[in-house]
Amino acid sequence: PSAKVGDCDSIKGEYANEVLPLINSQCRSCHNSGFSSGSINLEGYQNVKDVTLNGKLLESIKHESGVSPMPQGRTKLTECEIKAVELWKNAGAPNN
Repeated sequence: PSAKVGDCDSIKGEYANEVLPLINSQCRSCHNSGFSSGSINLEGYQNVKDVTLNGKLLESIKHESGVSPMPQGRTKLTECEIKAVELWKNAGAPNN
């Protein structure tokens, strides 16, 4: 179930506490150095930062048109999970 945006007030957009656990649990099984589905490798901070800053990560997790909705074959991420990635991107994707 998606949370209301107001329920996401505690989200800070921190890489180590919010974004990385999300990437590890939802993305890395298909997007890693051994198996980079769609030529996307989300293993390591720099790779995650690059895919976030170029917009591809948010486009796919928001299910925007013209991109493959992610995570593939699974439920769309919650609004709070998406907000964490957005806040992190908007801050310049720091290694925090």
